[in-house]
Amino acid sequence: MKALGRTSAAGAVIASLEAPLLIAVGSRVYSAALILMARQLAHPAATWPLHTADTSPLVAWDGQWYLGIAATGYHAQPICVDHCLHDFAFLPGWPLLLRLVSLGGAVDAGLAGAVLANLLFIAAAVLLFVAARPVFGVDAATRGLLLFSFGPAAYVGSLSYSESLFLLLVAIFFVARRPGIAPGLAAFGAQLVRVTGVTLAGVAVAEAWVARGRQRRAWMLLTVAPFVALGLWCLYVAALTGNPFGMMEGTPDWYRYVAGGPGVASLPTALAQVPILAWLTVLILLVYVGAAVAVAPLSVPLGAFVVLTLATALLGDWHSMARYLLPAFPVPMVVARYTGRRGTPLVWALGAVMQAVFVAGVIGAAVVAP
Repeated sequence: MKALGRTSAAGAVIASLEAPLLIAVGSRVYSAALILMARQLAHPAATWPLHTADTSPLVAWDGQWYLGIAATGYHAQPICVDHCLHDFAFLPGWPLLLRLVSLGGAVDAGLAGAVLANLLFIAAAVLLFVAARPVFGVDAATRGLLLFSFGPAAYVGSLSYSESLFLLLVAIFFVARRPGIAPGLAAFGAQLVRVTGVTLAGVAVAEAWVARGRQRRAWMLLTVAPFVALGLWCLYVAALTGNPFGMMEGTPDWYRYVAGGPGVASLPTALAQVPILAWLTVLILLVYVGAAVAVAPLSVPLGAFVVLTLATALLGDWHSMARYLLPAFPVPMVVARYTGRRGTPLVWALGAVMQAVFVAGVIGAAVVAP
């Protein structure tokens, strides 16, 4: 009888995840189809910088850097293609995983990376639903996942980018819901995947704020995990370059090539040069600012995560802001909560159309990088 009860419980859990799984899988079919179609319809002159011989649109832009690192490792000297830039601006988590799944080059790393990115996005989407469900309820979390998975920047989950792995680690962090090894390793790993992993340290502080006793102390201790990972990476770059401040030649150095400067300072110029994508970015920013205010009363940690993700996105180049905002999964959840069952389909359709516009710009026309 106990075994039967456990089987029934497991079946109920699986059944509760069927809708999120179908949404996640359907979204990957849609995004991958958009990317491949955009490349087929693109003008021959529309190209992105190539660091490898792989010209698939699924490994475009940053995907080329990741493939290069996975194949040959990091270099002390800058890599010169469109600009001379250092490849250690890209953290090691994703290229290391690419090297592992491609068996050190025995398997096509571009294809392996694209397939893996889609699978990781699906896993992350399901876990993000699990993390959102206690706060927003099953109905709003399900509809929110629909908005998240088909949103303007969700196509990145089908590219050989680090976003899918980062999203999965963020999901693990929030699903754990208590301090321990799992969220600690997730925060540590997230920092080795994207520089914005440090936002999880801020979330741990927010968790400590609402916790009590031992859990409060444990959450505060967990805040060091991303900084330990970042410190180790800085030491590696220092050893690679022979410069104790070598890390400054990585990500910070890239902002020299962002037209108009980093963050919102670049938007006025973009509104004139690339009006459609720039105005869509402004709209997305406004939605996230409004949603951040609405999320905080529901959950202090989730609200902190949205605010910190928004803050880091504003420091980046304008055409990547939608992508930088993607991890803030509580935003589509709260939008679904307020739009209701009748309004969600309209928002979903709008987000899917906006995604098609972004894909046309970054893959089809190659006017900006995602």
